[in-house]
Amino acid sequence: MTSQDSHSSAFSTNAAVGAKDNWSSQKYVKNASFVPLLGAPVVELLDPQPHERILDLGAGDGVLTADLQKRCQSVVAVDASADMIAAAHKNGCQDARVVDGHDLVDHDELANGQFDAVFSNAALHWMKKDPARVIQGVNKCLKPGGRFVAEMGGHMNVAEVRSNLHAALKKRGVNPEEYDPWFFPGIKTYSRMLEENGFRVDSIELIPRPTRLHTDIAGWIDTFGFLYLKPFEADEKERQAIIDEVQGNLQFSQDEGQWYIIMGSVWLAIIYVGGWILSMRVFGYFWKNRKLAINDAEPWFGEHVSRNQYIALLQQEDPEATENQLMAALMRRAMEDVIRVLSMRADKPVLASLVKQGTVGDDIWTQFTLSEKEMEAEIMSLMQEANTFKEGWDQTILQTASEMVMHDKTKKLQKKLDTRREEENRREAFREQRTEELMAVQAKKDSTISATEMAAKETESAAEA
Repeated sequence: MTSQDSHSSAFSTNAAVGAKDNWSSQKYVKNASFVPLLGAPVVELLDPQPHERILDLGAGDGVLTADLQKRCQSVVAVDASADMIAAAHKNGCQDARVVDGHDLVDHDELANGQFDAVFSNAALHWMKKDPARVIQGVNKCLKPGGRFVAEMGGHMNVAEVRSNLHAALKKRGVNPEEYDPWFFPGIKTYSRMLEENGFRVDSIELIPRPTRLHTDIAGWIDTFGFLYLKPFEADEKERQAIIDEVQGNLQFSQDEGQWYIIMGSVWLAIIYVGGWILSMRVFGYFWKNRKLAINDAEPWFGEHVSRNQYIALLQQEDPEATENQLMAALMRRAMEDVIRVLSMRADKPVLASLVKQGTVGDDIWTQFTLSEKEMEAEIMSLMQEANTFKEGWDQTILQTASEMVMHDKTKKLQKKLDTRREEENRREAFREQRTEELMAVQAKKDSTISATEMAAKETESAAEA
């Protein structure tokens, strides 16, 4: 359903159709080349077949469309940006058209039930003007039993950048809601919209996706958040001041000069229309909480060390913990929560399968479900605590914690790889040394044999004489 990259394709948002095209394919290539790369798994979910006709909704510069063309009968790429469609043609898209997603429902050539599948990557969240109308258009484009496979930005997507942009505009007396270009729905909201417009939702999830930027936050805003800067088109100095302000507030989103952004991603995998099963698969951050509850079941996790440390700091009196110490401790607690949530998310399908097979008993499943509820309570508690330090921090603390966890994992993996590489180098050096030693021994042996043979020949010659 969404991608934590609030990127990709250009579909008009609040602007009327025919308004200025703010999208730049050149900026997109420079600052958002990661978008089609992140869309590759969605293409695999689509699993295009050689006989199929597919509609790529919000195709952007057509990089993924060109790949789809090789795997199916035909693809029609549509996007609201003429500049992006021109780039799609250059990238080899055979049929690329300027069409706003909101207009699909009334499009005579497309909305006639001719497509086996509708595909969309990182585009639906740009169609804010009337998301329900977009869904209606998708429905009309699909054959009965056709499928809708998509990825889009979901609830809490790019929350930290977004909240800072809102704050910057409010500070300057501008209502940010008028310039916010995105629609980032939660699972319940989007499921309801799908059901109300001809689909039946079988399952849906939402997950976070820390994404490394190829430039910096300024480049990201220039490519995706440009509408926030629209009120200041005539004031380049103020535009730059806003960008600098947001980037300064997000300084902890970089690691050794490399910027990261947290995106919330919803994947719709295999959605059937017209009374057929709609299986909407979304990978999600289901931020579950840990509740301080007493029960007879064994806990799924061990002691929550970071939470206990935070509580101990709160109770410390002589001297009292500083606000910075408490905030740092709360962030460590959030990181441990993220690790536990991700662990439970990985454990759940495996455990459910084992329970179904009878390999493990129902008591294990009970322990797990209790822990899920406890995690829900823990997250709520964490977010309430966060808001006591800084208004709005409850909306971003988990995003930041997720990013930091990802950084830690990456560093640990890199360290492991470096250690393995060093070990391999040592082994290779040992093998080379051993080979040299063996060659030296062999050379010495050959020399001895040669000397012995020469002595024998000299003896024979002397005897003959």
